[in-house]
Amino acid sequence: MRKNNHIFLFIACCYGAMTVSFTPAANANYLLQIQEHFALNEATAGLILSLGYWGGFVAGLLSGPLADRWSLRGMILVSALAQIMGIILTAWASQQFALIAGVTICGVGCGMAGSLLPTVVGSAFPEIRTRMLNIFYAFFSVGAVPLKKSSTLTPSSRLMRQIHPMVL
Repeated sequence: MRKNNHIFLFIACCYGAMTVSFTPAANANYLLQIQEHFALNEATAGLILSLGYWGGFVAGLLSGPLADRWSLRGMILVSALAQIMGIILTAWASQQFALIAGVTICGVGCGMAGSLLPTVVGSAFPEIRTRMLNIFYAFFSVGAVPLKKSSTLTPSSRLMRQIHPMVL
């Protein structure tokens, strides 16, 4: 029974890796549509996009010590909630402030998940840790590839809402 739990946990972590890669890629992929919708100049659009990456960077550095202090499970739940809140705020933003908050919060969630999920995979499979981590890291690419293909089919900013797994 315990091995089945580890397999389920591994599948959940792989799904998490896909969403972690998908979310920043979606913001970058639809930057021109976001820029047009909010009437942003190039510098402001780039700054907003970079806030997501900076949020991820800072959260990635802080999430390990916070997980050690409180709990890994709790911090992964916080990262999932941050991603969900950030995606919803970004997708339904009607003002520039909501867009900035959504992208930043989503970046924080992605950074936390990106740094915590490998720890879960490694601790669930200590005897085959390298093999499982290699498979896990492959799913980062799996999340961004369908997004790139879909963006070439329809340049609509509404497509982001239609294909993102967390908003559906």
